[in-house]
Amino acid sequence: MGKNGLINSAKEAKKKSEEDSKNEEIERQELYNAWNGGTSGNIVVKKAHLSATAKVIKTATSGSKYGLGETIEFELNITNDSRATCGNITIELKRKETNESICTDMYIEELKPGETKTKSITYNVVEEDFKYGTVTLQAIINGITTESDKKIDTVTVESDSALVNNVERKMQIINPASDVMYDGTEHKWIPKLKNDLGDVLVEGTDYTVSYNTTDFINVTGIIKVVITGKGIYKQTLTQSYEITKRPATFTSASVERPFTGEPLTCDKIEMEGILEKDKDKISFEVTGTQTEIGNSANAFLYQFSDKTIEKNYEITKVVGTLKVISDRVPTTPTVPMTK
Repeated sequence: MGKNGLINSAKEAKKKSEEDSKNEEIERQELYNAWNGGTSGNIVVKKAHLSATAKVIKTATSGSKYGLGETIEFELNITNDSRATCGNITIELKRKETNESICTDMYIEELKPGETKTKSITYNVVEEDFKYGTVTLQAIINGITTESDKKIDTVTVESDSALVNNVERKMQIINPASDVMYDGTEHKWIPKLKNDLGDVLVEGTDYTVSYNTTDFINVTGIIKVVITGKGIYKQTLTQSYEITKRPATFTSASVERPFTGEPLTCDKIEMEGILEKDKDKISFEVTGTQTEIGNSANAFLYQFSDKTIEKNYEITKVVGTLKVISDRVPTTPTVPMTK
């Protein structure tokens, strides 16, 4: 390479170095302005910060005011409208009317320039809200610039106010109680409830249940169930049902026999409708007897060894017949033979 070539090469290297330094200064200045506001060349640069909006996005069931226990849905939109990437964005949510924090752990890891992220927030109306008549969401937003870990200005935004009204939430029974016939198994009715918004309620949390008996197997009469609301539910609901008697039939045998001079008896009894587990608790005494030609009832008595079990049945007695007939066989008349 000649002398002129070396000189040109040196000039080009110096020019490139100067341009690199200038670009670095521009980048540094742009970042500085991004953090602090100002200008970069002829471009006005906003200070690094976030903007936000919040609003109610679900209409109340009544159309205008939210009732006790109803859910208010809010939408929070956070936008990075600067030229610096923002990160470690924390969001504290407060109820404006009381200045009470309702959420402190909402977080956005990063927002690039021009990027928007949306957060959904729900709030359940409680009795205290009726003192103020409205529920307003307030979001307090903080973060840093990821290039320098420089804290950006706090952004505070408020939603529109949701109107609330002291409308008592109602409980509704999903599975009404109904009578059931005795079958030897437990029939403890367990209520299932929802509120007038369609939300399924939880026993112990939203209501309690009490019964007027502890026996849900045997026939004991009317079973009364009382459901008492808790918290925002002020109602008391009642249901009644009964374990009804099981129909059963005892039938004594019917027999017929020619006259022998000896008493005719039959102690066979058929049972229909009695549960297998209960049969050994029943005994019978058959008293029917017939000796002479004629007929009479095959009478019988029954007895349950367990009176509780006896109350579970509606017994029908069917009495058979004992019949004694003549042992003589009628003679066949003879017809004289003709010659």
